[in-house]
Amino acid sequence: MNQEKKKKLATGKRVFIIVIGLALVLIAGFNIFNLISDTSIINLLTGKKDEFKSINIPNQIIETSAPQITPHPKIIPEKIVIPAIDLDAPVKIAQKEFIEIDGETYVQFVVPEEFAAGWHEGSAGLGETGNIVISGHHNSFGEVFGKLDQLKPGDLIQLSSQGKHFDYLVIDRMILPEKNESIEVRIENARWILPSDDERLTLVTCWPHWSNTHRLIIVAMRSIYPINMYESPTYNTQTILPTATPP
Repeated sequence: MNQEKKKKLATGKRVFIIVIGLALVLIAGFNIFNLISDTSIINLLTGKKDEFKSINIPNQIIETSAPQITPHPKIIPEKIVIPAIDLDAPVKIAQKEFIEIDGETYVQFVVPEEFAAGWHEGSAGLGETGNIVISGHHNSFGEVFGKLDQLKPGDLIQLSSQGKHFDYLVIDRMILPEKNESIEVRIENARWILPSDDERLTLVTCWPHWSNTHRLIIVAMRSIYPINMYESPTYNTQTILPTATPP
């Protein structure tokens, strides 16, 4: 009888210790969760997503930038195809908006809230010197740019409009800290969408997939040779590609 009581007592102690241990783990986990300030980690744990956030750039910087050399009429992209990530999507106009932040005027571009990329109003047109800028959502509205982070130098991007096709080769992919960064850092990131004196394409979205803490920038240069995208979705990377620099 004494032996049986001892066994029950030992079993009760073990159960009590396990319950207390689980309670302590839950309390510690709750406290750690409340201490986490990085939104992207919380989103990863909870499944919540922070959607694409438009670039804001001071209007004064845009006004003092090199002007786009524009033939008339401007050819605006109507379609974007990227074979390496199986993307085939329409391109619509991302209209320019002016907003006031701390007394300064900023420009931002309204990205289409659908499965479509947005050509920045006022950026270069197809076949002209300048910077064609296209933005898109990465985790909502069809995730048109959801796989953009998979691109690598040499990958082909084709823009088309009015029956004409223009081929671009990726030369750089950048993931730049954006959220909670200083205004100086965010303006420096935004320089990638300014006018340029070469014929380039810049794609913009957010990163990672579950948040918008970083800016994902893809820079591509116009290919002087026509490329059959069905035969060669990635150009021969043994060919020297130029280095991307901000406009």
